[in-house]
Amino acid sequence: MRLEEVFVASKIELRAFMGLSDMFRKRNWSNPKEVTVEGEITGQALLEQLDIPENMVEVIFVNGKAVTPDLAVVTGGDRVALAPQGVPGPYRVLLGFKNMG
Repeated sequence: MRLEEVFVASKIELRAFMGLSDMFRKRNWSNPKEVTVEGEITGQALLEQLDIPENMVEVIFVNGKAVTPDLAVVTGGDRVALAPQGVPGPYRVLLGFKNMG
């Protein structure tokens, strides 16, 4: 008998800011959008699943905490937001990622 890891599919709430919200509109996606994920996935895997180029996203917020896509980890039930490259300075401070990169 072989043991296999079982991943349960569950949903996250995904929001997009600035130019990324334009992408959502062009794709006829709601904002926020419910997205099904299986188990725990990385920010990079989430962007790949959504067919969003990683170079378009500077920061992924997971439950309010700002992290770069390569460090983000998302699981079902999380509230996730995507912020694009080039967010103006004052908003970087307000959103909590002024000193990132």
